[in-house]
Amino acid sequence: MVAVPEMSHDVTPFIPDLSVASVTQGDISPSPIEEDPIFFPISLPQKSTKWDSLPKRKPSSWSQKPSICYGLFAINDAISLSTNHYLAFVAVANKPRTYHEALQSPYSKQWEQAIQSEYMQLKKLGVFEWVDELPKGKKAVGSQIVFKEKLDEHGNQVKFKACIVAKGFSQVPGEDFTETFSSVVKFNTLQIFLTFATFMDYEIHQVDVVAAYLRGNLDEEIYMRVPDRVEKLGSGHFWLLKKALYGLKQAGRQWKKRLHEVLSKLDFICAFADDCLYLKHKNRKFTLLVLVYVDDMAVASPDGYQIISFKNVLSEDFEITDLGKLKFILGILVTRNRANRLIYLNQSTYIHQVLMRFNMQDTSPVATPLAVKHDLTLSNLP
Repeated sequence: MVAVPEMSHDVTPFIPDLSVASVTQGDISPSPIEEDPIFFPISLPQKSTKWDSLPKRKPSSWSQKPSICYGLFAINDAISLSTNHYLAFVAVANKPRTYHEALQSPYSKQWEQAIQSEYMQLKKLGVFEWVDELPKGKKAVGSQIVFKEKLDEHGNQVKFKACIVAKGFSQVPGEDFTETFSSVVKFNTLQIFLTFATFMDYEIHQVDVVAAYLRGNLDEEIYMRVPDRVEKLGSGHFWLLKKALYGLKQAGRQWKKRLHEVLSKLDFICAFADDCLYLKHKNRKFTLLVLVYVDDMAVASPDGYQIISFKNVLSEDFEITDLGKLKFILGILVTRNRANRLIYLNQSTYIHQVLMRFNMQDTSPVATPLAVKHDLTLSNLP
């Protein structure tokens, strides 16, 4: 017979005293539980990362720059060096956001001329009619002036443009618009278009339609409140829109419908995979390929005479700008080597604009955003 020792009925577990003295603000001394060898008998090893092998980098001297804006403000250096203590104007933006900022910019005269030119363009195309009062039960959509700078392939200013646009967000669905969808060319289609034309050694030209959105007809009765600066150019406070205007929900769709009608009359057909690519063939051979991106067109053909003929016919329906051989499209610089049938696409201008927007133009570039000597294996795949 085995003797069983008598056990206590007290089963309360042992709880160490974790009370801590009051700690004043800023006291970062370790708590008793961290020093107690019962809990941490062995010091934990330091966790290593893949960045440990990288050389230490010097602290960056880059600092956040002021937000981009137009306006009159003082510059400490300019004031201290000036004997007259005047306020210096500095343009640090690509474009003004309001009419007030446009007046303060160093290109105020160019922006004023751009507004005048835009108004005359709308008037010439019969886009609007002046109205003193709104009909009973009708509401007017808002409007504003949008300023743009057109750049060439090197990022230089080539044109100042002011667009009178409608505030489409104030349109009423079912009353001011119904369908709004308008297809846009796929970037893959652009790559295939340029690759095919280069491989076949086609001529590639570019055409721009002036005021493209203003070519589409409206099916709805829409009234628009006139911007302050434009109101002085006519009599009235509202416009009755006769044609599509920039900013309207259906503007892109109406322009695309109008362009499709014109190209269909010229015996063009849409590509099955992308309806922004128009093809024309004869005897099972392509004679013309037209790639459309809103108001920009890239035209390719084995015969330069076909391209000239297409431009002449297109100018009968639209006012166009002949940009000659393709050099710059959708923010991409295009360079061709026709001897070896090669084509190069460069987006350095766009990249520079993005860096400027986020104030990162002075940062140090790296070849790849990866750790040095970092091995990639199949096990790292998601």
